[in-house]
Amino acid sequence: MQGRSDLSESSKRGKARAILTQNIGVTLGLGLTGDGSLRALADRDDYTVIGGLLKQ
Repeated sequence: MQGRSDLSESSKRGKARAILTQNIGVTLGLGLTGDGSLRALADRDDYTVIGGLLKQ
């Protein structure tokens, strides 16, 4: 994304947040599902939480 001059800074941050969230989900998991298995697919709330952590 660094070479993409057609993307705004906020768009780059959003894409980076999405990539990071997906990688965290696959690597560490994002919590447990109702049946006790590890949840690896991110939903909207996961992107929001990880985005907030990035801002800190």
